[in-house]
Amino acid sequence: MTLAAAAAARAAQAQAPAPGTSAAPAGGPKGREQRMLIVDAQIHIWKSSRPNPNHRQIADYSADDALKEMDEAGVTAAVIHPPGWDPNANALAVEAARQHPNRFAILGNFPLDRPESRSLIDGWKGRPGMLGLRFALLQPHQKTWLSDGTMDWLWPAAERLAKRPLDPLDPDLIAALTRHGAKARV
Repeated sequence: MTLAAAAAARAAQAQAPAPGTSAAPAGGPKGREQRMLIVDAQIHIWKSSRPNPNHRQIADYSADDALKEMDEAGVTAAVIHPPGWDPNANALAVEAARQHPNRFAILGNFPLDRPESRSLIDGWKGRPGMLGLRFALLQPHQKTWLSDGTMDWLWPAAERLAKRPLDPLDPDLIAALTRHGAKARV
């Protein structure tokens, strides 16, 4: 289980049925007998955007769409990872978590290569449902960010967040953390 899923599970567990009961948690899956807490550790929601080819090719996939499918599958809660193809995905995720705090949590992101993003991190954990940060460094121009200094500012800032997970999706993460001596939870 990822750190994000564990954190979301702890939040959902507070609403879970007592051991030995089968009642669904308040705001959880409807019309199903709930036997265990199930947390989907990564979902995306988006609006008016074209997803990359690895995702379902529909213009909109809302929190309500996700809740409907979660209820059908017996999923108690989910961690939203705002997708890079929708520039408003963080705002959608925050609104979903605000409206459904027992169902959604978030690992958000922002453009790491823009100086104006540096001011966002200090208030990051105050956003509804925000568990931490997640960056998918998969685009060609992002491949060097862990080694070329682009992300150097992030490590001390992430340490200030102390108990928030940081999940860069990149195989060179451990080397970068070691180089910078970061103590952020990954």
